[in-house]
Amino acid sequence: MFLQLGFDSVHFARVDYQDRAKRKGDKSLEVIWRGSRTFGSSSQIFANAFPVHYSPPPGFHFEVNDDFVPVQDNRLLFYYNVEKRVSDFINASITQVIS
Repeated sequence: MFLQLGFDSVHFARVDYQDRAKRKGDKSLEVIWRGSRTFGSSSQIFANAFPVHYSPPPGFHFEVNDDFVPVQDNRLLFYYNVEKRVSDFINASITQVIS
């Protein structure tokens, strides 16, 4: 079905933790998924499961009941903080990639 829709890859962000651990251990987070033989040799599609479960960097989980600092982008506001929040996000993202 993915091939018929023009996809050449599929990526999974949510995978069972046991499946992810097994695939990470045997280095099969990335695979070539071979589809039906009726599509011939072009029925291959790249598939991968992300190595870690996605979650936003600390301080950037903007759910209603969470403790977070909103981005205040109006310069007239006392708590204007765009530069600080951008810097915080960049630093948190770099930390998340490295770890």
